[in-house]
Amino acid sequence: MSSEDTNSAFLISALMAAGDIAYEWDLRTDKFSWQGNPQSLAYLGDLVNIASGSALSARMTADDLMLRQQALEAHFSTKQPMDCEYGLRRGDGQFSWVHDRGAAEFDQGRPIRLIGVMRLIDQRKARDVKVGMSASYDLISGQRSAETLQDLLGNKISTALRSRMSGAFLYAGIDHMSAVNMRYGQNVADRVLFEVGERIQRALRGGDVMGRIHGDRFGIVLSNCTATEMSMAAERFLRIVRDEPFVLPDIGPLRVTISIGGCNFPDYVRTVPDAIRLSEEAMARAKAAGRDRFVAHQPSEDERLLMKRADEVGQQLINAVRSNDVVFAYQPICDATTSQPVFYECLLRVRRPDGTLAGAGEFVPDVERGGRMMMLDQRILEMAVEELKAHPNVRLAINLSGLTACEPDWIRRADALLRYAPDVAKRLTVEITETAVLRNITECTRTIEAAKDLGCEVALDDFGVANITYRELRALAVHHVKIDAMLVRGLYNNPVNHGAIQQLVRIAKDYNVQTVAEGIEDVRELQLLQQMGVHYVQGYLLGRPSIERPWLIKPAENVVHVGTFTRQG
Repeated sequence: MSSEDTNSAFLISALMAAGDIAYEWDLRTDKFSWQGNPQSLAYLGDLVNIASGSALSARMTADDLMLRQQALEAHFSTKQPMDCEYGLRRGDGQFSWVHDRGAAEFDQGRPIRLIGVMRLIDQRKARDVKVGMSASYDLISGQRSAETLQDLLGNKISTALRSRMSGAFLYAGIDHMSAVNMRYGQNVADRVLFEVGERIQRALRGGDVMGRIHGDRFGIVLSNCTATEMSMAAERFLRIVRDEPFVLPDIGPLRVTISIGGCNFPDYVRTVPDAIRLSEEAMARAKAAGRDRFVAHQPSEDERLLMKRADEVGQQLINAVRSNDVVFAYQPICDATTSQPVFYECLLRVRRPDGTLAGAGEFVPDVERGGRMMMLDQRILEMAVEELKAHPNVRLAINLSGLTACEPDWIRRADALLRYAPDVAKRLTVEITETAVLRNITECTRTIEAAKDLGCEVALDDFGVANITYRELRALAVHHVKIDAMLVRGLYNNPVNHGAIQQLVRIAKDYNVQTVAEGIEDVRELQLLQQMGVHYVQGYLLGRPSIERPWLIKPAENVVHVGTFTRQG
């Protein structure tokens, strides 16, 4: 044996001893081959059957594929070694994680062959990578997670609103999935779920995205898509699942169908919850009509009228923002013991042409329906930050709508305004309703954590309405909970509410969360709440909302004595 052969054998043995698997990828023919000792190759499982570069790419998520492509392009242009980490989907739908290093051979400046080594890094990266992966991708189906899909859908709807171009959302459910699960078991059901997702994924156009919503349900976002094109796409997905049986190990061919519901946006659908709800309802009609079919949502005349009103109110709001006719009414939140204001809640008002003020309840439902709530919530944030910067001794609280609480765009705007203004952030409280949190606890938790990271305090509004659990309250780690006014009113002659508030105060105390009681209109309510140990109180008894800045009013002009306590005038 020559010395060159000896050195080559030595290097290969060293790689194998380290647990690495060598590969060769012929870039001209796309042929992919592996080399390693039997034990190392056994770790790859069915991945060792991959025989082409395109087959390897098909085992990656879209994000990992892009990451590896960027690493390859950087290597081809700089000649520096290619080095990246990514996940490969096994035949059973689970992921193995590899560290891939390699270098290309070039012919007249063009790469013709890539030789490299892979090392399985499941043990080293399992925890960190799985957490990151599960945030963006569903590990059973390999498709995007529900949270990621909703973010993408929200962005597509916002883009469609700006560009006035149509898009579509499809809600697809596998037919008779419970029967598959009962007859063949969970592993086979998971494999069917995975294979259905793969088939639909292959039939997507560039720019379209899909994800797993829950159970056997997928969501598909179609860009630049008319109603006719939506129907054509849905029929394509139905055929690709229906026409060819699924061949499963130990079972043989299994015929599977799906049912699909869909809606177009933004004509009559402006929000993510509406798109999901209407498409799911349409899918249910498809299943009721016999399955293996597509049903499109058809807006009723009432929906058309509601959307027309929403557009009109939305335009009025835009005009009001431009003309500075959107203002705050400030309501004091007082120390429960002294009844003195500690901070103020900013309640939105819009000035009508006649000079009177419209409360949020008059326009917010239409703003939400029209898909403009993000714009309004961002303006509220900007106004509060401006006020806090102008008055360094003031503390304010703003409300974040349930729709915006799950939107990353609001987080980005808050970061831009507050990242380098910690003295402002620490005087701002962000209130999110309990019901909004429970609708999407994962996404709301992200918003809560982001606000806390910036230095803001966070309050859970309307506490006690949706009965959030002890575990969820502890996980959220908010600073305040605001006991809903519905429980406070008439407290002195309602033993059920009395007991409920005592329980809520006890829960909050257990987790070191401060309590705010809302809607106080009677001295007897205040006295009972003081006895229960509530930290802060708010309501007409202590001060009505006013567009005048209370902190600019002289104390003598602003204090009214009522009974045994002092009230904001």
